[in-house]
Amino acid sequence: GDTIYCGENTYEIEDGLIDNTDGYFANGMDRARAGFLVRAMPLVGQGDRQEMATDEAEDYVRYENLMTSPSAAEGGEGEAYKCNGGCLQTFEVNPRDPGEGEYKYYLPGTGFILATKLDENGTPTGEREEVSCVGDSLDVIDDPNAGCGIGDPEALRDALCSWAPEALCADD
Repeated sequence: GDTIYCGENTYEIEDGLIDNTDGYFANGMDRARAGFLVRAMPLVGQGDRQEMATDEAEDYVRYENLMTSPSAAEGGEGEAYKCNGGCLQTFEVNPRDPGEGEYKYYLPGTGFILATKLDENGTPTGEREEVSCVGDSLDVIDDPNAGCGIGDPEALRDALCSWAPEALCADD
């Protein structure tokens, strides 16, 4: 079915440490409402609101291509996950950030794998965010074979646990 976006507890990580939590929202809090992250059966050209939290999270999504890969201008395929012509491509924009947008790629069976930034003309800027860790849980930050590249995994885990202990660091 559709994937409903009910909230976002954001953590931007720089150099292995939490930098900020901009963009946080939760459905029902401060008049925020859920939106569609991704529809189960999108149509090319169809659009939805993803986040509805005034002055905090206001992303819109439009479905661009149902079966594609990132272009050479976007930097091509990612390292850990590859589309091989089978990804959903969306265009996302936030009215609070005029002139900025991004393509996002979703791999069936995996989900989000890549975002490529676009300038005000829709040209790729070269800036990318891609899923690089391969694993099933937060334990990947300690696994040198997972490809995460975390310089100080213990410091990152401690920071994440301080931000959301119930969600990220429940006792085993």
